[in-house]
Amino acid sequence: MKYTFDINLVDGHLLLGDNGNIILVDTGSPVTIHKAQTLNFLGRDFRVHTSIMGKGMGDISQLAGIDFTTLLGMDVLSQYRVLFDYEGRKLTFLTEEEDGIDGTAYPLMDILGMKVLDMEISGQHLKMAVDTGAPLSYVDRDVTDCLEPAGEKEDFNPMVGRYRTPVYTLETVFGGRSFAVTYGNLPTILAMSLKVGEVGGVIGYDFFRSFKVMLDFRSGTAVIAE
Repeated sequence: MKYTFDINLVDGHLLLGDNGNIILVDTGSPVTIHKAQTLNFLGRDFRVHTSIMGKGMGDISQLAGIDFTTLLGMDVLSQYRVLFDYEGRKLTFLTEEEDGIDGTAYPLMDILGMKVLDMEISGQHLKMAVDTGAPLSYVDRDVTDCLEPAGEKEDFNPMVGRYRTPVYTLETVFGGRSFAVTYGNLPTILAMSLKVGEVGGVIGYDFFRSFKVMLDFRSGTAVIAE
């Protein structure tokens, strides 16, 4: 089966509607958070969480500054191949029986539960966690220490709440294609969790707006459309 949704991109967040729910799709979250313990999605009932780190959907929605009822995480997403088409404003869930897309496949690694791609940032080869829940991307301070920031942005994380970070626009290369990405620096406690897995950062909205990509979580591949 193939399930295609029209999506809204709100401040870099990917939102879709289903069964009366407003769903924020977040490949950076290991779990799904919902207002109830059961989520009906794509004709299936999933057992999900109602809070994370003591924060329920109301708290998370308020922190994000966006109204939504459900944060769709990897416990559900990992059961599908998911085609992200930000330019076309479409999101498609594919079962294993479905054909994918024509394109070039790259290894999609699993490191400490993060889905990771190899990229080049300002000439450095780094492992980057792909995160649809990240309007702002992040890179290790070692990359930006000698650079002058272009400004500052505010962001949030359920673990630390809201915070501000300097931001830098850096050339990033993936699949032989160069594109500009705005990066911040994560708070120390979050950056340390990436360093444990030797992951150099998190890449979000700027990656997905630059490529039409299918993430095949079952086989561990990312296919970039031709």
